[in-house]
Amino acid sequence: MSGPTRRRLLAGCGCCMVASSFGCAPPERPLIPGERPTTATDEGGLWAIMDREEARLARSPLRVNDPGLERYISGIACTVGGAYCRDVRVYVVRNASFNASMAPNGMLQVWTGLLLRTENEAQLAAVIGHELGHFVARHSLTRMRTARTVGDIAAFIALGTAGAGVQGGPQAVQAIAISALFAYSRDQEREADTFGLAAMRQAGYAESEAAAVWAGMAAEERAEPARDRGVPFLATHPGAEEREQTLRTLAASAAGTGRMGEDTHQAALAPLMPTMLADEVRLRRPERSLSVFQRLLARQPNEPGLNAATGEVYRLRAALGDDERALAAFRIAAAAPRPPATAWRGIGLVEQRRGQRAEAAAAFRRYLATTPEPPDAAMIRSYLVEGT
Repeated sequence: MSGPTRRRLLAGCGCCMVASSFGCAPPERPLIPGERPTTATDEGGLWAIMDREEARLARSPLRVNDPGLERYISGIACTVGGAYCRDVRVYVVRNASFNASMAPNGMLQVWTGLLLRTENEAQLAAVIGHELGHFVARHSLTRMRTARTVGDIAAFIALGTAGAGVQGGPQAVQAIAISALFAYSRDQEREADTFGLAAMRQAGYAESEAAAVWAGMAAEERAEPARDRGVPFLATHPGAEEREQTLRTLAASAAGTGRMGEDTHQAALAPLMPTMLADEVRLRRPERSLSVFQRLLARQPNEPGLNAATGEVYRLRAALGDDERALAAFRIAAAAPRPPATAWRGIGLVEQRRGQRAEAAAAFRRYLATTPEPPDAAMIRSYLVEGT
């Protein structure tokens, strides 16, 4: 067994051990806004651990340095959190997987893979409201009190930090370990869903968008071939289809439609979108990525970045008919007033593979003219020399 494989298994087993060691315990009273447990209590010990992890996360290279985006997300947390606004601190983490988690001390991680999959502010508010539900109900404390000692929790996080082979390296494993620590029960998930929908209603958001988040995830799961699904490393929620149906039922009685906040949301994510799209493509999960991109393109069919990323997924997959699909997407992107340089690069690579040397050379020249010194400039110039 290779070293990276063994370390992945150890980290995964650590998650399983912690999750399985947590049984059922009586529910705690709700957290009072501004409340902080004393250090002499087991809850205080858990908060102290999370405080240290938060300090590390704040310095992590995986933290997205975008104050405007953090302010935007923090504003949503305050809108749905009400009196708990000052208890929540938002950290955007660069990880292409779908996840958000809130530690018992108020540290809220929002991963870029989740942001990419949210189509409007209401959908992000639904996720944040759900995590606030866990925080207010002190679900992590309920689960921790069935573990043997707070030291076991610290040891688990240390195990996660020692892992490797997960996207982003040790810092990513650290974030995953903290999230996996809070693998809540189905009853706790439903309680958090109920809290989140009530918070959305109070804030005036469209409650139906909570189910839409999980409808998108369910579509991704269905799109991925069964052989590639495996056992998820991090599974802190019931299945996507179950979540969708539960939320749809809970929101069925909601009066009115509420606000969506689509334009505001897209504007807030725009600076980070090229990075999020590139990270998604690098996952090399074409069916899931295409499910995400096609859902987003349904609302923005001519968006150049989305089309360029879609073309790149088709180009890399290279299945029957994918060259034509890739070219169609790349050409939509290239026709934009400010086309992404990757559209010309993609056209060149596909045309080169198809044996269309003149078309490939023309696209490569446009690529180099748009981006004078890209990282692959030497390779592209070599293709131009070969094509002459």
